[in-house]
Amino acid sequence: MKRFHLRGNPAASTSGFPRPVHPLFPDQHSVNASLAQALSSEIGTAMISAKKVEIAAKEYRDACDSIRRVEDISQDASGLSASFASIIDRLENGVTFSHGDGSPLDLSTEKCLEPASHSVFLALLPSTLEELDTTSVKADQLSRNVHAAHLILGRPGIDPSFKAKVVAEFKRLTANRERARALGNEAHIRASRLREVKKVWSIMGEHLKELEGIRRHLGDAMETHRWRQQSGSGDKPLTPESPFVSQFPTAASSDLATQLDHIQERLVQDIESPLSAMSSSLEPSLNEWLTRSFRGLTGLLGVVRQMTRLLETIKRQAEVMGTVRCEFEDFQIRIEDTKLGFDSAIQQVLHANLPQEPLSPDIDLQVATTDLRKLVQTFIDNLSQRVPFVSQRDLRVQGDGTFVKRRFSSQDLKLGASLEQVTVEVPFDLSSLDDTVRGDSNSYAMRLAGELERMDQKVNHFHLAQMVKEMDLALSSTVDGIDLAAEKLASFRASLSAIVERDDEMERLQSLSTALGDFSQEQRATIRRSFSPLRERLRHMDSAPGAHDAAVREIMYLSRVRAVDDAELKFTVWNADVETLRNLISDAQSLHAQRLEQERLAEELRVKAEMERLAEEERSRREQEQLEAERVAEEQQVQMEKDRQTAKEVERLTLEQQRLEAEEKMRVEDRVAEERRLQDEQESTAIEEARKQKYERERQEEGQRLREEEELRLQAEIERQEKSKREQEQLVTAENVLRDTSLNGDPTGSPTRDTVGETHEG
Repeated sequence: MKRFHLRGNPAASTSGFPRPVHPLFPDQHSVNASLAQALSSEIGTAMISAKKVEIAAKEYRDACDSIRRVEDISQDASGLSASFASIIDRLENGVTFSHGDGSPLDLSTEKCLEPASHSVFLALLPSTLEELDTTSVKADQLSRNVHAAHLILGRPGIDPSFKAKVVAEFKRLTANRERARALGNEAHIRASRLREVKKVWSIMGEHLKELEGIRRHLGDAMETHRWRQQSGSGDKPLTPESPFVSQFPTAASSDLATQLDHIQERLVQDIESPLSAMSSSLEPSLNEWLTRSFRGLTGLLGVVRQMTRLLETIKRQAEVMGTVRCEFEDFQIRIEDTKLGFDSAIQQVLHANLPQEPLSPDIDLQVATTDLRKLVQTFIDNLSQRVPFVSQRDLRVQGDGTFVKRRFSSQDLKLGASLEQVTVEVPFDLSSLDDTVRGDSNSYAMRLAGELERMDQKVNHFHLAQMVKEMDLALSSTVDGIDLAAEKLASFRASLSAIVERDDEMERLQSLSTALGDFSQEQRATIRRSFSPLRERLRHMDSAPGAHDAAVREIMYLSRVRAVDDAELKFTVWNADVETLRNLISDAQSLHAQRLEQERLAEELRVKAEMERLAEEERSRREQEQLEAERVAEEQQVQMEKDRQTAKEVERLTLEQQRLEAEEKMRVEDRVAEERRLQDEQESTAIEEARKQKYERERQEEGQRLREEEELRLQAEIERQEKSKREQEQLVTAENVLRDTSLNGDPTGSPTRDTVGETHEG
């Protein structure tokens, strides 16, 4: 319609429709008029048809809008139905979540009582129910538009499959809404019931936690107050126990009994009564589980009462063993003091300067050792009757059950576990505790017996120290004798050094040799005899009690053996020094005789050498005079040779000077010729360069001229092409006009061959 209005009526006088004329065609006016009238008639017919199409399209568009509204209602119903289906799926199958339990509520087993059970489902249930209410409101609003949708679907021409699909969607929405509402109400009721059950379960957990805390407190107290094994740690000091820290204050047995009675009253009020009220509305399995859990709490209360009585028995045993340990440590200290006294006495004996120093500590220590041994033996004999035991066969408490050992952890006791049989679980084995007490008692007895043996060793070491002191005195006398003999031998050696190179050397050496022989024979016999008593004393020390103990054998016995060996070695060295000195005296005598003989022979050689020296001097004087005469003649000849060489050198220098001057002249001439040649080359180069520049300039001008001609040629070609293009467009325009004119002249719209040919010719 817009195109028709823009074109206008071709037959109107104001129309711009083209009407070409030519002198060769005189009937062109009538043809143009008939063509314009035909086009005007066709345009009017087309406008009427377009208006009819517009009315039909509007009707169809209204029908499409109605169907589109039905489709929108159907899509909204489908979306709400999907929302109800999602809510139904979450209420029936639960929620999938990576952390937490999203399964639907199940009150048939005890698993629903766990804190994490249905946690995600319960957390999302309020939002799910709120979403259900919101979706229901939207569904109610949508239902008011369903009647209008049914009226639209009742029109003729609607696709039956489309109509069936929409109706089915409306029915599915109604069914999902009712199903979702029913499941939401049921979930709300089951969630309320679960909260009530969990409240009772939480109270049971609190009471279990309280009883478990008391049980742990009693177990920790047993661990704290039980007797700790002391044996097996050697002589190292024991590490003190860490202070006992508990969340429950330390209380007496009567206070714990009162606290347990109060817990029993609360079990009846807080758990037993609510369970009786809810038993009819709960699932049988869950009700049985809660009842069994309550019975387990009651049984645990009895277990805690048994542990309270057992703790008192363990404390009594630990107190008795503490007293025994204190006595044992006191005996250890006294024995250690006695051993230290013997150590001090041993040091006093070993470091005494005089052999007649009093040894009064020996008597006092012997008396203290005897008294202490009697007291320790009495303690060991009475130890087995003093210590009580806590094992089951020795426990005499009315109503006690069975005591078993079990690992104490937070998972030992759980609600629902059967604790009807009273079994007291302790953190350690009572028989093992009694075995520990017996082991420590035996350890105390054995360690005290060992301490007594070590004390007796100290007594033996003290007696051995006395023998060592006597040995040291005898050995000191022998070593002093060896040292005096060594000093005397040193004086003989000094005398030998003073005798050398004296006039009466031979007589003095003979006297020194005689004195050395007498002295060495006397001292050797005396010192050798002193070693026999020393070896005898070493044998007595080796056979004495305690001499082979590792603690003193090196210090007291082996060191003395090495000292005697060192004294014998020193005596052996002294003997070797005596023999060495005797050999030195003999060597000195031999050297003195050799020196006298060498002096006589040296004097004879000196006289002979003097005579030979005088004869040699005379011969040398004569030879010197002859050499002097020859030297003067040779100097004269050399001078003549020098003069001749000087004349030759002067002549050579003159010739050389002349040659150099000639060479210099030739070089100057060559340099002038070279400069002239270079100047000619530069002129030739300049001429060649000018010629090249001229040629280059002409070449550039020729290139510029050719480029300008090419540009002119291209411009002419472009103008020719544009002109040809305009002519072609004019020809095409003329052909279109003629074609339109032919179409207007022929009602069928098909121009004849002759008309087209005439048009082209025109």
